[in-house]
Amino acid sequence: MNKVKSIVCQNRTQKALYYVGVLVAVSLLFFIVTLGSFGVLGSTLFNRKITYDTDYQKMYAQRYSVSVSILMYHHIACYADNPYTVTPETFEAHMRALYESGFTAITLRQLVEFVDYGVPLPERPVVITFDDGYLSVYTYAFPVLKRYGMVATAFIIGEAVGTSTYKETGNPTIPKFCYLQAASMAGIVSIQSHTYDMHQWAPFEEGRARENILIWEWECENEYEAALRADHMKIKNEVYHHLSEVVFAVAFPHGVYDQLSLDILLSMGVRVTLTTEYGINSVIKGDPQSLLSLNRINIENHLGGDDIISILSNY
Repeated sequence: MNKVKSIVCQNRTQKALYYVGVLVAVSLLFFIVTLGSFGVLGSTLFNRKITYDTDYQKMYAQRYSVSVSILMYHHIACYADNPYTVTPETFEAHMRALYESGFTAITLRQLVEFVDYGVPLPERPVVITFDDGYLSVYTYAFPVLKRYGMVATAFIIGEAVGTSTYKETGNPTIPKFCYLQAASMAGIVSIQSHTYDMHQWAPFEEGRARENILIWEWECENEYEAALRADHMKIKNEVYHHLSEVVFAVAFPHGVYDQLSLDILLSMGVRVTLTTEYGINSVIKGDPQSLLSLNRINIENHLGGDDIISILSNY
């Protein structure tokens, strides 16, 4: 009798061990498969091709940084005889090409909001800029931008707003749009600074011309700082007075600057600065420095719409 009981107990023990073994095997298999769906272990065991790491890196990069091209225009005229003028037909061809290729024009304020708050930018963002505040921006560019749902930023020279002559000299210059015309472009063309009067034209100046924002070699640093601060404050106040628009961006005249000029402007609330250096920009969430000394692509009249798309797509 005892021998029978012993055999029964042994059988029960073997069955229990069998079921425990099956349970452990199933659990282990489930654990391995689960890991396999997330990482390298599963790919090794099941010979699967894993792209998780690369995909994650791409997603991370897109989330925290964005590549942005900035197009630089100046004047639009029926006859383009220099590298800084395009015809109305050329400009429209450029905007049409951007629109049809899925590019979205964004404002500099959107770049700041991306960096400061992580506000997402659209796919294929591009910034469109105009230097000097020529009347042709109002006459030719504004209607085309509106037609294609684009936005742009115009960097004005405060002293020259609404003029067609150079200061009190009476020398003719390319006409500039006035504040009333700038106001009518609100929502399409934003207004920012190309300085108030630090982009002077030497041939029309009686004394030494301040052609850019750099300190002169013989100039006292304190006097220079006071001059730059006064210049920026003047255009900042005028733009806000006429347009209720805050100046937070400066396009450096001729694209030149140094650490001193940059530090002064930053201390006055400037968030974005732009050069004339050719290239694309990587703007990074949480990194205000990535908004400084931005590169731009000067757009010439010989470039067609396909050329623009090729330039932007090859970066």
